[in-house]
Amino acid sequence: MGWGFESLLACHFSRARWQSFPVSQRTPDHPGPSGMSDKAKTSAAVAVFAVGVIAYYLLAARGYWVQMGVLVLGALLGAGIYATTAQFAQFRHFVRESRAELSRVVWPSRQETLQTTAVVIAMVLFVGVFLWVVDWIVFSAVRTVMG
Repeated sequence: MGWGFESLLACHFSRARWQSFPVSQRTPDHPGPSGMSDKAKTSAAVAVFAVGVIAYYLLAARGYWVQMGVLVLGALLGAGIYATTAQFAQFRHFVRESRAELSRVVWPSRQETLQTTAVVIAMVLFVGVFLWVVDWIVFSAVRTVMG
């Protein structure tokens, strides 16, 4: 017997499942295979991207394609460095689980969607007319009392 939140238990990590994850995915500051911590890797990725942006502006005289090449190179190198972090590994894991969850969703049919939309529109119109009538009655009463 529970509180009705048993369906949410699939979203929580059990202790055994949490411990089955590699340590590099459990602690963001754990040194990975390269020996760098995630903070250092993230800082390096940002720095490499920033160098690419700065070089983009410094190489204005070289032409558009050189500027774009340096900018894209800085972005790709920064993304490559960031892709080695545990934080990015957790993001990839989240995306994989999200895709799997989306494949299990039962989407409404076209008829159900149209019926629900019609009910919502009808209720909006009904409440709008109801509030208009109530406003008109209150306004008329106030106008009568105030003379």
